[in-house]
Amino acid sequence: MTNLVTCTLRIQSNNIESVHQTIELLAKNAHGLEVKGASSLPMKKKVFTVLRSPHIDKKSREQFEIRTYAKSVNILNIDDSKLNELLNWLKDSLSYDVSIKVKFTSFEKLH
Repeated sequence: MTNLVTCTLRIQSNNIESVHQTIELLAKNAHGLEVKGASSLPMKKKVFTVLRSPHIDKKSREQFEIRTYAKSVNILNIDDSKLNELLNWLKDSLSYDVSIKVKFTSFEKLH
């Protein structure tokens, strides 16, 4: 029996261009790894409402929003040494506004 290990990277940022640049860097520098396409995840939007004046005129309000963009990338049939090397490289080359969550899945092949 052999184990197949897949790695799912969830890349998210408040700037969609940063997400695209990170995925391009990952695709260029993933030598010998089987990287499946980036699937878009739903955009999350948080809306904040603030009073314009703290003293009078409660009807006068201002709204602000924060949008978070995310994409998911799958890396198939990966071994620990290559993955560790790739993740260390990604950690060093990421821009400040990008975060990555890593999820491992191991499948056991039955005969």
